[in-house]
Amino acid sequence: MQFAAAAVSAYGSIYSARAQQSMYNAQAAQEKIAGRSRAIGYKQQAADALANMNQTLAAVVARAAVGGDPTSGSPLAVQKYALREGVTEYHTAKDNAVLAVENANYQANLYRQQVAPASGGTMQVS
Repeated sequence: MQFAAAAVSAYGSIYSARAQQSMYNAQAAQEKIAGRSRAIGYKQQAADALANMNQTLAAVVARAAVGGDPTSGSPLAVQKYALREGVTEYHTAKDNAVLAVENANYQANLYRQQVAPASGGTMQVS
């Protein structure tokens, strides 16, 4: 009788570990998808930054053309400022996209590391 109870207990432990492993793997996969989704949002911000910079530069040139030389004085200073800010915003958004993916991969690996203690085996990272 004790042998049967031990066998049932062992089976329950193995089944529980496999279920937990599946849960952690699902969480890891979900985290990677969420990270890619956040990265897409940041890439869109980068594209928007370039579009806004282009609109600003076009407006400055158009206004300066009406009143004089668009490449001198205050219009030139505004163009340089808009260009500097636009490029900074673009690069920040692109960096954030990379960081979102890297952070998601890191978090996914943490979830996968939970598999090893749960299953009593070795971790598999893909």
